[in-house]
Amino acid sequence: MKRVDGLFEQVCAFETLWKATERAAKGKRQRKDVQAFLWDREAEILRLQEELRSGGYEPGRLRHFWVCDPKARRISAAGFRDRVVHHALCGVLEPHLEAYATRDSYACRKGKGSLRALEAAQTYARRYPYVLKLDIERFFESIDHGVLQAALERKFGERALHRLFAKILGVPLEGSREGKGLPIGNLTSQHFANFYLGRLDHAAKESVHGRHLVLWCGESSVMGCFVCAARDRCGRIVFGFEKVGDKALSGDGRCALFGCAGFSERVALDSGAEASFL
Repeated sequence: MKRVDGLFEQVCAFETLWKATERAAKGKRQRKDVQAFLWDREAEILRLQEELRSGGYEPGRLRHFWVCDPKARRISAAGFRDRVVHHALCGVLEPHLEAYATRDSYACRKGKGSLRALEAAQTYARRYPYVLKLDIERFFESIDHGVLQAALERKFGERALHRLFAKILGVPLEGSREGKGLPIGNLTSQHFANFYLGRLDHAAKESVHGRHLVLWCGESSVMGCFVCAARDRCGRIVFGFEKVGDKALSGDGRCALFGCAGFSERVALDSGAEASFL
């Protein structure tokens, strides 16, 4: 993993924060906290810039609410000032996070998404006869802050960025254990989750030798599938992926392997496996 330096000042730059304000306010200008910030935007941005540079920036509490689209989900969203920081941070880090991501990771990435993930899985499934379906349960709530912080520090070298990462991760998340979980609703959560899972993606492809691995992060789990040419390779993936998953994630997420399906026959991987077709 190539280490990157010299980004913190880009995050703090006035132009970066100004553009981040525009992105964070999109579709939310009717909210009172957004209107209050925009009323004196230049002064607010300069105040936020000084807090970031001096190390005095402290994130606020999360706001919790429920949405149904169609199933009920609990969203934990940061206040507007914090969302401006998130947009500034992710806007600067995104090209470097993208460079680390593999082509078969589809969540919250430009030119990707759930439809492209489905199309890729279908394309691979037409070329190879066996599919291994998998799921990492409770993914967002089980992400280990220490593991994620250490991975981010290996990728980005500036101590000022390390402190900012720690403050964002340290915001209390209701219903989660201390040092665990990312809030569903923050822009940083999806980017951090992709990066966290990217370690597993790289390890699985390099160590387990799955021909193709399509990954999609949902709000509570990670879904994916290996597509390969031979049944015995699916067997090796079962044991190898469990080992790699434990090593790469080092959290509470459990990799549930739902089964392997050949288009001409079904193959049970273990007594609890549930064979299914893609």
